[in-house]
Amino acid sequence: MNIKGKVLDENNVPLPGVNILIKGTTQGTQSDFDGNFSIQAENGDVLIFSYVGTKTIEKTVGAENTYDVVMESDSAELDEVVLVGYGNQKRSDITTAIATMSTDNLEERPLTKVDQALVGQMAGVRVKQTSGLPGAGFDIQIRGTGSISGNNQPLYVIDGFPLEPSSQSSSGGFSTGNPLSNLNPNDIESIQVLKDAAAAAIYGSRASNGVVIIKTKSGGSGKPQINFNTYIGVSETVKKLDVLSTEEWIERATEMIDYNWVNSGPNRTASQTAAEREAILGGFDRNFIKDERWFEPGYGNLEAIDWQDELFGGSRLSQYHNIAISGGTDMTKMRLSVSRNDDEGLLTGSAYERTAVNFKLNQKLADPLRLDVSTRITNSVIDGAGTSNNAQLKIKDAVQARPVNGIADELEIDLNQPNNDDDYQQFLLSLVDPTELVKQDWRKRTENSYRYQCCRIFIDY
Repeated sequence: MNIKGKVLDENNVPLPGVNILIKGTTQGTQSDFDGNFSIQAENGDVLIFSYVGTKTIEKTVGAENTYDVVMESDSAELDEVVLVGYGNQKRSDITTAIATMSTDNLEERPLTKVDQALVGQMAGVRVKQTSGLPGAGFDIQIRGTGSISGNNQPLYVIDGFPLEPSSQSSSGGFSTGNPLSNLNPNDIESIQVLKDAAAAAIYGSRASNGVVIIKTKSGGSGKPQINFNTYIGVSETVKKLDVLSTEEWIERATEMIDYNWVNSGPNRTASQTAAEREAILGGFDRNFIKDERWFEPGYGNLEAIDWQDELFGGSRLSQYHNIAISGGTDMTKMRLSVSRNDDEGLLTGSAYERTAVNFKLNQKLADPLRLDVSTRITNSVIDGAGTSNNAQLKIKDAVQARPVNGIADELEIDLNQPNNDDDYQQFLLSLVDPTELVKQDWRKRTENSYRYQCCRIFIDY
């Protein structure tokens, strides 16, 4: 039957654009400019009325076919206090685009970095990981890409102090340090994102890519409180690419070499041995000669290797520990937090360690003055180069490397000084054990970050 009605606000003013949907279906409509609506529904259907800034209302269709609905304002949403550049304001008083992320459950999630916490949490804020290297930063963009060749990172404001956005390299690292790398997720009290051009009125051109405002937790008055948070996890490669087994690869390689040999000259057959072929050629040629050990039981003294298992196989341990102590009086409040991360990367030879200390002091000087002092010290150790553009090893090496090499295993080539004019050396380089590439790439980088924020004086009113 045809259900009609009118939607009004609390002041009996017609509401246009109210969404009316039959529960459990995709059938719906909207109220017109005068608040009137009409929809086909059956007896017992539930109509859902929803509108921005108001509470959702449900009406069950009965014998009547006319319904007048009054939408009540959602004061909880409008009275929410958010951080803006100059202080705190009610959301109902703000005309700029601001996204707020709830931090209530951060301690329950296995997070090691603040930018991880932003993934998929706010509309218009894109967060993606640019590298699988442990400790690599995330790429954060607000409302898309603003520049093709320039920096698209937002401005970070932590406890009122702006941090200049820094460019992120292809390896996932920041050229001048990731502004979020010395922050512990458990120390975060609130995260606000200013998404439109109005933020430039506060921070100038630095805010052209948006602003991420982060407020860290402070101590409270009363008895000292000690909070300890920890988790231990295991990472494994979930899916491997399907590649040729050792037997399948030898079969294909044999077919290719025999085909090349038979078609390279007269009186040449696939049944001729490697010694016979070498005698005819007057030397070794990789295109026409097979390694006879391929056909021996157990491939002779050659080792058959699944390079995906060798490089990315096995279980990798990740652990995180955090302890926080807070307390104080009505005049003096403090909070001290210490965290430790240990992350073994899936790629052999890669790892990430971080120790972070965060101290915050709030001192009430005299009404209405208050002094805030904070210090953050971070020590990070990153092992390996991962599979970034700067690394010798690429993920494709684990797929393209031969499961068994043969004669190339007995030859030694200086990986740092190969002869680019020697076709045979270049060919042999393609057969190099991928684990040797990891060893060539091994690097250990230690980064120390010291950030002192002193002193901010507030007037409480």
